[in-house]
Amino acid sequence: MALAIVAISQVWAEETSPPVPAETDVQSRGFSLPNINVPPPPPSMQPLTVRTTGEGNGRVTFPPANACPPGCGANYPKGTPVVIAAIPAPGSTFAGWGGDCRGTAPCTLTMDRAKTVEAKFNKIQVPNAAAPTQWMQWSLAAAGAARQEAVKWLKGATIDGAICKINLGQVYATPGVLKSRYIFSGQIKQALQQAGAPDNVAQNWDAAFTTSWDTWSTQVNIPYPGLPWYPTFLAWPAGTIAHPTPSVPSPLSALVSPGMAAMSPPRLAGTIQTKIGTPANQPDAKAAISTFANDLSARFGLCMRDCLMTKVMGSGQALMGDIGNPSAKPVMGNCSGGMILVNGF
Repeated sequence: MALAIVAISQVWAEETSPPVPAETDVQSRGFSLPNINVPPPPPSMQPLTVRTTGEGNGRVTFPPANACPPGCGANYPKGTPVVIAAIPAPGSTFAGWGGDCRGTAPCTLTMDRAKTVEAKFNKIQVPNAAAPTQWMQWSLAAAGAARQEAVKWLKGATIDGAICKINLGQVYATPGVLKSRYIFSGQIKQALQQAGAPDNVAQNWDAAFTTSWDTWSTQVNIPYPGLPWYPTFLAWPAGTIAHPTPSVPSPLSALVSPGMAAMSPPRLAGTIQTKIGTPANQPDAKAAISTFANDLSARFGLCMRDCLMTKVMGSGQALMGDIGNPSAKPVMGNCSGGMILVNGF
């Protein structure tokens, strides 16, 4: 009797229960059917962690619209390329990446694993205008000494006779040296040492200025014609020496020199920086050297205009004859001596 009741109940349940789909039934038993489109599992997410370091301020941006701070990270599907950029705040500079990024350019990461990026921001050190930097103090000391040396050199300068020898028909005199009785004595070096500059900075700064000055002076030549005391003479009948050319003051700019560019601001500054070497590559060093070069070049330019060469005398070997005679001929001459009236330094 009991068995009959159980059998009847089972049959009733099977007839009244809705049929179970075969797919669900099979899956529920842990089986799989071939050729059935089952969606793949969602891709794994990889975390990106971003940190900012340093004494400065700035932001790090990364997609889709994230920034650190305030947010400092995000999750990305595995394999996603992510571009990360650093933006320094005013008064700060971006010093470079750390972690999984390198350099200072925007960084591209492929999120094939968890990654960490550090962005370092430094403060920009702005010197106090009321307190010159150490390099600027050295620059001022060097400029004062350079002006003194330049004035002494110019006051001791004379025209060498060889510079003024000409042959008939030549357009320019033979290049020669504008000589000076004064020799640079290292005053720039001494001034820099007294201002606290290291010996290598003082010595090389001094040598660089001397080199630039010599490049100008040793290439001076006298243009022909153009200077009133240029020594071209007629034969002087009264003797064997031609009549001296009268001394007429002429500006130094009349003494042409291919080496004058050595005293221009960029060339002078470049020579000093090259001589000093690595210490001169600092930003405050470059600014101080540039200030020195600009000051000396401006004063040199004024002297080219306002410093006057005077008391230059000419002489020449005479040919006998009468100046009024058509047979009188011009002869080669020399000019020498002279002095410079210094203005501008």
